[in-house]
Parts: sequence; C-alpha cells; structure tokens
Amino acid sequence: MERKERLFRAYKYLEMNGLIVNQEDLSYKMGASRSNISSALSGRESVLTDRFLRRFSHAFPGVFNLDWLLYEQGEMLLQTKKPEPSTPTDAIITLAATLIQETEALRRQLRDELSQVTSLRQELTATLAFLRTNFSTPSYPSTFPSTHYLAESPDDKINV
Repeated sequence: MERKERLFRAYKYLEMNGLIVNQEDLSYKMGASRSNISSALSGRESVLTDRFLRRFSHAFPGVFNLDWLLYEQGEMLLQTKKPEPSTPTDAIITLAATLIQETEALRRQLRDELSQVTSLRQELTATLAFLRTNFSTPSYPSTFPSTHYLAESPDDKINV
C-alpha cells in the first residue's frame, strides 16, 4: 500500500470515529494549512514527507502506529480496542474528553455558520444599496393639499 493510501485510510479512520470532521479540522489539529492537507491526501510527494506523517501521528497521540504510517510495518492503530475505564475517575475523564471534542466540533460548525450568515448579510446589504440607488421611489410633495373640499360648506364639517 502506498504512503498516500495509508494516510487516506488513517484520515478516514479519524473521520469515522469523530476525531475530526473534515480536512480543515485536521489542518487545525496538525497546525498545517488546509492546502497542505489536501495536497498530502492527494499524494503530492513534496508534501507527504516523513515529517508530515510524524506531525499527523503526533496530532493524535496514542492512536496511530508511526511505523505503519511511514513504512507499512505492523498495524495501523497502536491499540485495536479502546481500553475500558478502570475507575469512576477514568470514566469521568473519558466522558470529559469526549464532551470537549464534541464541543470543539460544534464550535467550529457554529463559526462556519456565522461566517455564512455574515456573508449573506453583506450580500443583502449590497443588494439593498443597489436597489436604493437604481430604483428610487417617486417623490411626493412635502405637504398634501388641504382636505377641506370634503365638506360642502364650513357648516357641514363632521365633528369627530
């Protein structure tokens, strides 16, 4: 299996187990640019270096076998089975870690959605400015004519 395929398989493992959501998430955890992540996943040799794979493995301590990532030696995962918490404290720590990961994912999703809302708001503002500039409303006189003609004579005025 080529290095590119091993990286892709490891990437899919992270996605399927909820450790990352997308390439942007991976770039954040690795401290790499999203374009480098994309290039590495597509197999670009100048990016998919030993150093890159070490950074990838280091971003997820205790998950991947570095020898497998680099040379396809051994198994992909360091542990094939997640250890069960041995004490209530371990269970709480495991739960807290899971909640932190989920919170980070939700925070990223919220940031993305707020960015979209901001873009839509800017687009709407620009559209409204365009409409105001190009389709101005007809001007009306500042004072309207008197409505005294509604009464036949001053004696016929309606008392309200």
